[in-house]
Amino acid sequence: MGVCIPNIPSIRSVFHPTSQVEKFASTLRAEALVEMIAIPSQHDREDLRTEHHGPARNPQRHGSYDSKIHLPPDFKPWLTGDPYHHYIPKKEDPWQECFKLVLKFDDEMCRGWREEIDTLLVFAGLFSAAVTAFTVESYRWLQEDAGDIQVQLLQRISSQVGSLQSNQSQPALSDTSLSTFLPEPSSVRINVCWFTSLTLSLTAVLVGILCKQWLREYQRYEGLSAQDALPVRQLRYEGLLGWHVPKILSALPLLLQAALVLFLSGLLDLLWTMNTQVASVVTAVVGITMVFFMATTIIPCIQHLAHLSRVWTVGGREPGPQCAFKSPQAWAFHLLITEVFSLYSSIKRSLFYGTAANYLQAQLDSWHSDDANWLTYDQRWRIHGRFIERGINWFDKTFARGNSNVDAINNVYHCLESLEPHVSAACVSQIIDENWDPLVPLVGLVQPALENFQMQPMAEDVPEAFSNDMILSSYLVVHHKADNRIAFRCMEQCARMLNSPALNTEFTAIILEVLKVVTSPTSTSPSDLLVTQLLTAFKRLFASNLLSIDEVPTFWSVVLRMAKQNELPAGRSPLPLTSVRALLKHVERWLARVVDSPHLTIADKQYIVTRCSIGISSIRGMLNPPPEDNQPDVGEDDSDLDEQTFSLFQEVLDRMLTSLGGSYSTLKPWVGSENWGRATPGLY
Repeated sequence: MGVCIPNIPSIRSVFHPTSQVEKFASTLRAEALVEMIAIPSQHDREDLRTEHHGPARNPQRHGSYDSKIHLPPDFKPWLTGDPYHHYIPKKEDPWQECFKLVLKFDDEMCRGWREEIDTLLVFAGLFSAAVTAFTVESYRWLQEDAGDIQVQLLQRISSQVGSLQSNQSQPALSDTSLSTFLPEPSSVRINVCWFTSLTLSLTAVLVGILCKQWLREYQRYEGLSAQDALPVRQLRYEGLLGWHVPKILSALPLLLQAALVLFLSGLLDLLWTMNTQVASVVTAVVGITMVFFMATTIIPCIQHLAHLSRVWTVGGREPGPQCAFKSPQAWAFHLLITEVFSLYSSIKRSLFYGTAANYLQAQLDSWHSDDANWLTYDQRWRIHGRFIERGINWFDKTFARGNSNVDAINNVYHCLESLEPHVSAACVSQIIDENWDPLVPLVGLVQPALENFQMQPMAEDVPEAFSNDMILSSYLVVHHKADNRIAFRCMEQCARMLNSPALNTEFTAIILEVLKVVTSPTSTSPSDLLVTQLLTAFKRLFASNLLSIDEVPTFWSVVLRMAKQNELPAGRSPLPLTSVRALLKHVERWLARVVDSPHLTIADKQYIVTRCSIGISSIRGMLNPPPEDNQPDVGEDDSDLDEQTFSLFQEVLDRMLTSLGGSYSTLKPWVGSENWGRATPGLY
């Protein structure tokens, strides 16, 4: 049928390279195509001027269907920065709505801890009273009984009186002549157990009081707005976990249980039998308790000074988890140490220098003020870490995962919308890492773009409105199944980006992958206006040469999915035919440039034309379905026009396939060459 071109490589090897060399060559061919179509032709420039304003200037060149392409007079492409047409419900203050859920989470968590501490304190009080009643008696066993001393004195006096009567001399009475008292070993063991038990019980009371102080400071947000309080809460939450406060709370019952075991051991020893060593043992236990108490008092200040001297002098390094041991005595110690550093400047200079010294000096005055507290300390701390990013990621992971809480997803979206692009990009990047496998193709495309948006300053060729749409659509695609309004907003943002001057081949690949995910055949059909906007925006991919070789199958897959989404009565087209005709015109011109390009191999040209042929054959049957008996017939003019449109386009593709070796040799691996116009939706 067509001219046979020798030395044509196997089309299957081009589609599925089996070696690294073939994969590298395929990449080079894709880059060559991008370079080849970088400068639009004269016809392309005419298309760019007229693509939204009526028919093409040269209808004879592209077939008679060009003259039938008319969009509504009031049609206006959606652009980045314009008001949105698909509404996502928004509360009065999304930050406040998010913070309410966080406060509810913290209230439930801290309320459980407080109730447990209160219960343990009541038990510790009753238990200590019981142990005290026993120790009041047991400590007497460690000293000599006064009655025994009196007996010894009476015996000594009696002996002296007897000596006088017998004229025998007796040594003078002295204290050293009395027998030395040694408590029974059992008495020592019993007192060790009981006094240790009493000390542990009181230790549990002390630790419980400290924990309640930490929890009180954890939930203190006086004077902070919801947007400022959320990152402060996140740094406190990380500190709460990083410094093992839940583990300490869990240790309180163990202390009381150990106290009970010791008390019972002493009681058993008393029953089996009845020393200065007791004081040393009890002192050791008290010493351990006081070490813990002092450590929780001074560690926050020591950690702060360590960060000043080692961390904040190194650019880009974040502080570690903030110490959560916040109590009034710890804050008093903090003020005392800063006063010492302000008085002894020589010591300060030996420990701090550069940025750390300037930071410390700038903060000394505020620490001396009467209203300085842990809240201002947290505010200074949070500016050195990405707590707003981790806070939103934690909120999304806790409340929005599983797409069950649509309100939480909407609130996160509006919170991201109010942030700077570099901050919201970091938030979305962490959310994608938490929700999607890194092997998903969309993740590999979106994450590098989000990393670029996090850089400061941002690229001048990317407007802020475009970056916001890219970032927000990347978040919505994670939760597109939660609500149709979320999917439609994501599709609208894709249409706006496709019409943006900042669009390039990299962004095109991301947008097509996003659309491929959100245009699920099982979801509700989008509005005709949204579909028209997308199809009209697709023209620019071909008119401005923004579609790479690798994205050709993805493009046709998106169009096919959009057609499948619209479940209309038989006899009606699921896609706006006017937009489809305009799109086919630009596809034809783009294919003509591809076929005429001297920079592409025959295999690349065959691949591109074949994929476009498969795409057209997949959607043709859906655009012109036969009407059912109980449905009204489509107007003959429209039906004839659509048939003529696809017939003309098929003739163009036939000529291209002939020039590339014939439709049989080119299309055989994919569709039947005898009737390649038959729909083959399974390929996508």
